[in-house]
Amino acid sequence: MLARIAQFASSKGISVDGLDLGSLIPKMIRGIAGCEGGCPSNAKRLAQAGFRDFIKNYIEGGILSARIDIGNGRLLTLKAFPDFS
Repeated sequence: MLARIAQFASSKGISVDGLDLGSLIPKMIRGIAGCEGGCPSNAKRLAQAGFRDFIKNYIEGGILSARIDIGNGRLLTLKAFPDFS
């Protein structure tokens, strides 16, 4: 998955090197899937805790986003969605 994200970002002229997506993405997935504290509390808690220079937000329905300024007025935004199946 990380390779696909890096490849997609590269096709848009964005380097994800040094962003530590390998740590961020699993945290986001655990935040939306964990629900041990009652959904969507884990997602909200994760958004409040933050991660490095990313601005994390809880979006209605358990969706998490993480945004970072990559320079030149450009932002990289990742979103993780719960599986409702």
